[in-house]
Amino acid sequence: MSKNTFSISGDKIYITRPEWNYMACATVRDDYEEEIQNATWGLNNGRYLYNQKLGYLHAYIMKKWYGEDVCQSMKEQDFVIDHMDNNSTNCLSLIHISEPTRRS
Repeated sequence: MSKNTFSISGDKIYITRPEWNYMACATVRDDYEEEIQNATWGLNNGRYLYNQKLGYLHAYIMKKWYGEDVCQSMKEQDFVIDHMDNNSTNCLSLIHISEPTRRS
């Protein structure tokens, strides 16, 4: 059983824990909603959601949307996941490491 609290509104899933002063938000679909809710997510570096089995939430979401092969190919070409709105769980995109991140 997960140590997290989850709530869903439309296509967004909100994830928190009692000891966090933080609520993560990610896009969710039926094909992976249950897997996210069955996992216990912790904070790595105080801001990135991480699960020992599933990895970082932002990478997990990108793999669900684009597929493992595409994400691996992009990584091999030096692309990284950028958090476009400077939030660790929202507005993800892939950018080349030579590009500046989209920080405000």
